[in-house]
Amino acid sequence: MNNRQQAREEALFVLLMDQVARQQDLQARQLGRTLEEDPEAALSPALQQRCMQTLRRGFRRRDRQAAGRTTRRAGGGTVSHGGLRRVPYPAQQGPALGGKGVPHPHGAAAEP
Repeated sequence: MNNRQQAREEALFVLLMDQVARQQDLQARQLGRTLEEDPEAALSPALQQRCMQTLRRGFRRRDRQAAGRTTRRAGGGTVSHGGLRRVPYPAQQGPALGGKGVPHPHGAAAEP
């Protein structure tokens, strides 16, 4: 398949996915309006608070995982020290990043 055909198919797929996302957004908004108007669908304040806590916890977990992936990509290897999470350590980086000859904090020799 040539590059032009591949680019055309990719653009068509992007347009199709955009239409799907718009349709799903419209359906979700309509369902939201229906639920807001339905007195039987109202949540108790305690349940609503638990739901919000669950959502916040999920977003924090997702953000931590994304930050960890970025740290691993940017810093090469990572080391965890006590309460700190995924701290890049120069001994695990290549010589261009200053990793050669830097002693490991626990006495182990740095790998070349």
